[in-house]
Amino acid sequence: MNLRTRILGIVFVVILGLASVNFAFLYFTAKGTGEQTIGELGKIQVEAMKKQFDKDAYESWLKDPKQNDTYEKLRNTLNEMREHNGALYVYTMHFKKNEAYIMIDGQPSDKEASPIWEKCEDNAAEVEKLQQGEWVYTPIINDEKYGKYMSVMVPLKDEKGQVYGALGMDIQASVVDTIMQNLLKDRMIELALINIGIVAVASACLFYFINRGLKPLHVLKEETKRIAEGDLRELQISSRKKDEIGQMIRSFEYMMDHLRGLLQGVQKATHSVTQTSKMLLSSTHVMKEQNQTIVLSSQEITNSNAQTVSSMEQVSNAMHSFEEEIRGVEHAVDDMQSISQAMAQAGEEGQEMLHNTVMQGKEMKDTFYQFQDTVNSLLTQVSHTGEFLYTIEDIAAQTNMLSLNAAIEAARAGESGRGFVIVADEVKVLAERTAEQTKHIRQLIYKMQQEASGTTEQLSRALQQYDAQFSQVSVVAEQMKALQYISNELNQSLQHVIGKMETMKQQQNVIHTEVLAVTAASEETAESTEEVNVTIEEVAKQMDAFTQEVQEMASQIHELSEQTKRFTLS
Repeated sequence: MNLRTRILGIVFVVILGLASVNFAFLYFTAKGTGEQTIGELGKIQVEAMKKQFDKDAYESWLKDPKQNDTYEKLRNTLNEMREHNGALYVYTMHFKKNEAYIMIDGQPSDKEASPIWEKCEDNAAEVEKLQQGEWVYTPIINDEKYGKYMSVMVPLKDEKGQVYGALGMDIQASVVDTIMQNLLKDRMIELALINIGIVAVASACLFYFINRGLKPLHVLKEETKRIAEGDLRELQISSRKKDEIGQMIRSFEYMMDHLRGLLQGVQKATHSVTQTSKMLLSSTHVMKEQNQTIVLSSQEITNSNAQTVSSMEQVSNAMHSFEEEIRGVEHAVDDMQSISQAMAQAGEEGQEMLHNTVMQGKEMKDTFYQFQDTVNSLLTQVSHTGEFLYTIEDIAAQTNMLSLNAAIEAARAGESGRGFVIVADEVKVLAERTAEQTKHIRQLIYKMQQEASGTTEQLSRALQQYDAQFSQVSVVAEQMKALQYISNELNQSLQHVIGKMETMKQQQNVIHTEVLAVTAASEETAESTEEVNVTIEEVAKQMDAFTQEVQEMASQIHELSEQTKRFTLS
């Protein structure tokens, strides 16, 4: 699996996961908001009931709570309000030592109601809020005795403002579920389609920009593969970008031009040294043949002393020519050593340039990632806020419809529904204010989303390029190491050649000395034939050693030439 596929897969999974989390979060948020809205509406209904409830009679009855005429009258009143509002239960509560007790359960007279002083199972926090004068509502409760319901309670206060109890209403869970299902059904489908569209568009954009950003690195990888195979011809890649990828490509082009020039110089110098070594080897063969002639002449020195002297003069002349050839080889080897050192320095500079590029890229990548995380977090929060506004608008619209229905029902009820007309008007005003404020908030969020989205797209493109550009640097570094290894091998070979040249010079001096000795011996007397023969044998040994050194040098030069032929320069 290549780098592009891995990056696309990881980012797609992340986007899909974020979309799923966002969908679930919005679902539960909308559900909680719906329950809160139903609780607000229930609070308005209970407040209206409290205005119709005879609190004076209830406070008087609390002094001696028992089933009497007052109890039955208050119970019937609560039952009428329960039936009129379509509630499951309407009841009063009394607080005693931070605990709540059911006092009057608004049920029909022919049905069993909760007994007086029945202890409630309400949450202590809810009781505390009621005692502090605040209204409360509960999420849907699944009670084994009373079934599933949602409770809304408002505090009852005496003339001094002290809370002595509460008026509660239980809404049947089926009503709440119906409202919530109607609210969430269409909205969840829209949210799912929006999330799917966002994932599809984001994936397409990521594929396009990642493919475009990684294309130069793919071409550079192919070029490095070609260089590793020894092909140092002109690069088939160029870049005008000013980012790190463009700088790396231009640095690589400069390095290849410099290296190509160095290798061309090495090949030329190797060819020159090879030709010189062939000439040296030819000269050694000539010298060996002349030495054989000297051997034959030495055997007849008594009869042909003049011929021996002439042969030694020829050897001396050949040695002078050989000395000139050695000087030429020394100059060629010095040139090759200079080229080798320059090539090694170029390799070190190339490695340093790659290292600096990598370090700068890492620093910039870390900075961009931190900035991207911040912008993405902002964009996510803004997007969530926008989705909340859709839910709030729907809730406001349904609240407006509920107020209209309440007004219609109140008009049908006549005088008994006059209080509900006021409630319906208040709900309508609340819904209109909510819709107006939501519209202003949406405009602000839209502007924020446009600016944050543009910033996120630019950061994503930059980060994708920075994440991809260094995946191929290791390949370039390996090729630089290979070139450095060749440079070191070349330098070692040259050092070996220089050592052989020093040995050859020493052998040449020995041969020259021996030739002079033979000449002197020949000129002194023919009686020194025995000594001359010994000297000639030594000369023959030195010539053999010299020939071997020349052959080894020729072998080293040939090996160096074969190494440089691995590279194609044109």
